[in-house]
Amino acid sequence: KVIRNFVRKSKLNIRVVFLPGRKLRSIFCSSRPYDHPKCLSTRCEICPRIITKGKNCLVKNIVYRVTCNICKETYIGESSRSAHQRLGEHLRYARHPTTKSNSEQALAVHYVTHHNNAEPDLSFDILTIQPNTSRRKIYEAMFIYQQKPTLNLRDELKNIERFLIV
Repeated sequence: KVIRNFVRKSKLNIRVVFLPGRKLRSIFCSSRPYDHPKCLSTRCEICPRIITKGKNCLVKNIVYRVTCNICKETYIGESSRSAHQRLGEHLRYARHPTTKSNSEQALAVHYVTHHNNAEPDLSFDILTIQPNTSRRKIYEAMFIYQQKPTLNLRDELKNIERFLIV
């Protein structure tokens, strides 16, 4: 009202229009909370390997389990990045285990040692989604402690120990 009065008194040829701002409801609430983004790639190599019902490669902030379907050995890890990015890396480690940058990765070591020259047969299971980094690392440590995956390297376990008191 103050602005309109000022414009009127100044005899400016301006029309003042007020537009409402964003409603708090639109900021804090989703009108479709159960909608999940869908992977749009027709050639996605990760989505068909995810065995967790209702999840796809776009999910982020995950604790996951990688299973080698050839010998049923498992690896547990966590990532804030998308499943497509992180699980894609594991697939590359298994496909190209002798590449210098991959040679020390758990799945690369596994495929060189046990399945040399075999096409990777991996499945991925999303164990939990946790946006908080500390909690995600605690969940990872808890799942490693409970499930005792055989492919996790001992160095990784030492880094995780500080998050879990046994």
